[in-house]
Amino acid sequence: MQELSTETVNKISNARSCKFCGNLHSFTKGACPAFGQVCRSCGGKNHFQKVCKKKKGKKDQIEAKVEKKSRRKKIKSVEGRRYVKRKKERKTNRSESRKEVEKKENKEC
Repeated sequence: MQELSTETVNKISNARSCKFCGNLHSFTKGACPAFGQVCRSCGGKNHFQKVCKKKKGKKDQIEAKVEKKSRRKKIKSVEGRRYVKRKKERKTNRSESRKEVEKKENKEC
């Protein structure tokens, strides 16, 4: 069996679960793979998503803003769809008089 040097034993005993990356390594700035990286969850620096303490941080706020904007666009597109749908109904129902088509449209609104 191979004996470990004192230096190796010290490195192993100093290794602990890192709060920045979640891995086991000696606690020195250069040893952490998260140093200089950007979190995918909150956008913060020097830590990974799996250990992020701000799990409901900036990213959720950004998604909420996008969702609000997309709702507005959907409303506009819904109005646009109604208009397009009415035009198609007019084209497909050419046998009906214009007054009958207008009556149907007024009932829908």
